[in-house]
Amino acid sequence: MLRWEVERSRVALTLLRRKLGIQGLQELLSDENSESDREHERWLDESKGEWVASSTQLEVKGLKLQEFLGWFHERVKANDQVALGLGCPEHYVVTPTADGRMDVVETTGGWGSADSFLCEAR
Repeated sequence: MLRWEVERSRVALTLLRRKLGIQGLQELLSDENSESDREHERWLDESKGEWVASSTQLEVKGLKLQEFLGWFHERVKANDQVALGLGCPEHYVVTPTADGRMDVVETTGGWGSADSFLCEAR
């Protein structure tokens, strides 16, 4: 059942991207992004300076890091939104930044609101 749900989510997101475009999706999710920013500010205030950055390390069998990064950087360079979004249906928008990172808009964990963060693959 889960595989079917993931596949249907990918189809739905592809349709939204095609109909709205990346800018349209960004505009559609702007209120949620602002809400998320306000929540992050509140968490930062409540942390009393104990807020720290985080990173994620992935381990994958059967795929070498350089193979993935080569593919990934080519997709970013080509701004291939379909390929970049297929990895996770919650990746609503993935756009390259001027400094080579990516701005990702997605829902993270159990958080129901869209959230924007910067991603660097190296």
